[in-house]
Amino acid sequence: MSLMENMGLVNKDKDRTIKQIPVNLLVENPDNFYIVGDVEELKNSIIAAGGVRQNLIVEPMKDGRYLIVSGHRRCKAVKELLKEQTVGIPDTVPCEISTDHYGNQLLLIDTNSTSRDLTAWERVEQYKQLNSLFKYGVMTNQINGRKRDAIAKTLHESTTNIARYSAISNNLRKYYADWMKSGKLGISAAYELSKLTPDRQKDFYEQHLDDDEITLKSIEDFLHPASKETPIQEAAVQEEAMQAERPETDEEDPEAISTDDEAEDIEEVPEEAPTKNEPTTRVEDMELPKEYKKLQKEYKKAMSNIMVKHRCIKDYAELAKNGTYTQMQMITNMQRAASGMCKQLDYLLELVDKMKVVRGHAEK
Repeated sequence: MSLMENMGLVNKDKDRTIKQIPVNLLVENPDNFYIVGDVEELKNSIIAAGGVRQNLIVEPMKDGRYLIVSGHRRCKAVKELLKEQTVGIPDTVPCEISTDHYGNQLLLIDTNSTSRDLTAWERVEQYKQLNSLFKYGVMTNQINGRKRDAIAKTLHESTTNIARYSAISNNLRKYYADWMKSGKLGISAAYELSKLTPDRQKDFYEQHLDDDEITLKSIEDFLHPASKETPIQEAAVQEEAMQAERPETDEEDPEAISTDDEAEDIEEVPEEAPTKNEPTTRVEDMELPKEYKKLQKEYKKAMSNIMVKHRCIKDYAELAKNGTYTQMQMITNMQRAASGMCKQLDYLLELVDKMKVVRGHAEK
């Protein structure tokens, strides 16, 4: 099913006019954010076929020229062949003429979204453009339905990925765009960076300018630098990095980009049920000493760090699943994250023991 069919639209130009149009009358579409790239292989195919055999789709302009909707690479290839004076290449290409501007904008995405492997930047930009088109379609009563689900269906993506694209689009600083275009920064890493405050994003960017690739490990090392600090000091540093407030977004359909369901359950420090010989006075009913409150705070910090490690393990599995990581890379990174998680769990046990002691003194 095509993109326009997925979005509940019917092509108004079902019977398009087809004619040969000189390539010098074809204009690149300013809405085309897809990277055209090298066309040498395509040029060889066109030479072998004696010209372009697949129709381009164009939209007429007021000045007599035509805006390219589909066929930017073919047009570029023909122009280069003509400039090289290649024998047997005509200066015209077959074009279908479409006058449905809104439909053409959707068609531009439709013809590029599955034609090749896209960069991380193209995937996010594709979401942004489709999101804007969807909003316009709803405003003009051309389409209806739940936005995120429709976009996911249209792009053949999961709603989780759409949520990630939304977070990256709204929160990641613009200077990361070149890294995403070049392949230096992938979706998973970009999503993790989008969670940081602008200042932290800038710090990471400046520290990793010379890296060939940004990995989840490099982000983890940035957030949790190795140190000789005590567990309490280390937990405080990690909490400052990970719990910094996220920038607000302008997303009109704010569906929470969930981390893990378990994260919702870590706010309260667990209390042991009293034995028969112990008083039933609850801790929250007593005047808690400052030391106990401090330990509670440290407990929450440590638990938060454990959940971060847990999310990293899930991301490593995803990276291996989509081919970004080898199995060995996945296992190595999982071991590192699991080791850090075990250390924090040991620290939790220490905190629980200390809280028992402090609570015992308070109850006396």
